[in-house]
Amino acid sequence: MTVFLIAFLGILVIALVMNIASKDDAISGVDLIQNSSPIPTSNTATATATATQDSQVIKASDSKLEIVALCRGWYSILIGDECTQKFAADNNSLGLGEPVTVMLTESGFPDNYEHRFDGVGRGQRGLDIDMKVASFVPGSTHSLQVRRISEQWSDPFVFKVDLLPPLENAIEALCIGETCSPPAVAFTKPVLVTDNYRYPFVEYINGVPLGNQPFDWLNQSYLWAELILDNNPDDIGCINCDVAMDAGMVFPSRVRFMNSDIFYNWDLKNLRLGEHSLRVRLRNIKHTGPWSEEFKFRVVR
Repeated sequence: MTVFLIAFLGILVIALVMNIASKDDAISGVDLIQNSSPIPTSNTATATATATQDSQVIKASDSKLEIVALCRGWYSILIGDECTQKFAADNNSLGLGEPVTVMLTESGFPDNYEHRFDGVGRGQRGLDIDMKVASFVPGSTHSLQVRRISEQWSDPFVFKVDLLPPLENAIEALCIGETCSPPAVAFTKPVLVTDNYRYPFVEYINGVPLGNQPFDWLNQSYLWAELILDNNPDDIGCINCDVAMDAGMVFPSRVRFMNSDIFYNWDLKNLRLGEHSLRVRLRNIKHTGPWSEEFKFRVVR
């Protein structure tokens, strides 16, 4: 059986930086950024998808479908050997709260497949398994099966879940109001600065699962993100801050939005003119991931 081990993935994960005091405030938090420029997204868990120009799916063979590997973390280009080696090094485990990519013995569009866990159920359409994996208990063992719609199930692919050291991720974009970088290279500091005006940062990061909706990952209870402004250890922000604060983390830089229970990390009106940088890292209660490369932007008048 020929196995296609390289999948070209364009994974861009959106994360909402304005943390909320409780999960019930999530809709309000989303409403605050509706005017921000849209950032393109794609599913974080996909088959090894390639297609011809006329959108016909290319299949490796008509043989029984099998799972080649489960890959944790964010990848721009996914290589099967690296994925399987990482899986083995992690004791055949996936990191709770991290993206999961399913690699199959054929290429195809995710909606052409169904999946189920632990041999239970009739199957769910697609290969978006991130948030389901994030609901499992640390240290537990599970299995995944896939199939073409209404065809034979693959053999069970057994895996464990645990709180693993998070992998490096990155900031993809920064938006303030309707201006986003990229493509913009600078943000114009407002001339009128009063308590009645807010210019909150909205950071978009990869390395976290999308689920069925862009902000689903905020509903998992294992992983959060920390951001640092200008490499200042006293100026740390967060995403999914409820989980972090439950673990005893404190983020004094957070800004309350008016008189609401919604918080965000930084406000454009409070930044000095000139060049700035942001970094991001992922954390859970056991491990802290590495800081990302700098994301640079400028503030001008």
